[in-house]
Amino acid sequence: MAKGGRGDLEFSYKGDLQFSYKIEENSFKFHASCRHTHHVIDLVLDLAARNSISPDEVARLVVGTYRTALDIAGNPEPQSAFAAKFSLPFCAALALVKGSCGLEDFLEDSLCDSEIRRLAGRVHLEIDDESESLHPVKWGARVEVVTVTGKSYSARADFPRGDPENPLDDQELIAKFCRLAGYSRSEEKVETLLQAALHLEDLQDIANLFP
Repeated sequence: MAKGGRGDLEFSYKGDLQFSYKIEENSFKFHASCRHTHHVIDLVLDLAARNSISPDEVARLVVGTYRTALDIAGNPEPQSAFAAKFSLPFCAALALVKGSCGLEDFLEDSLCDSEIRRLAGRVHLEIDDESESLHPVKWGARVEVVTVTGKSYSARADFPRGDPENPLDDQELIAKFCRLAGYSRSEEKVETLLQAALHLEDLQDIANLFP
């Protein structure tokens, strides 16, 4: 048994202490849009990749999720690049056309893209009973893609990628770090910052990261 105290306060414990660090529950936003769109983007990208679905094959895209996501990100006709980040129809269409939803994808060119707008108009939003009943414990969604030939592909997820329950792998995190840091830093500086971030425990002074 070990004992410790501070002033008049004393404590004692037996065995090993078990600590839970909140940083281990952190989420990483993989897409440059509202978090309530991420699970849908993930599912659209996955379905398109696994089934080789091209944008011109899509006749209808059904998105079912919890009510809060529809309230916040149900905008069918965003009028700015910023508003597009809060539009499930736009984000789903953008994912199909661009294959990603990064900062470089949410530009005025994308907002005015006729193919993206056409696909966004084919997105149907609805409340998914299972996702609604489990939210906010889970952040779920169901997506169904129906093609012009009548084929149907569907999938669901309980958490967006990047959540601790559905983590990104190291290479995905590194790729996002390099992509974002590259907007304002040289390739050499990005690599220096990356290596420092990957080995923070070896830094003698964190200030050295920011000369």
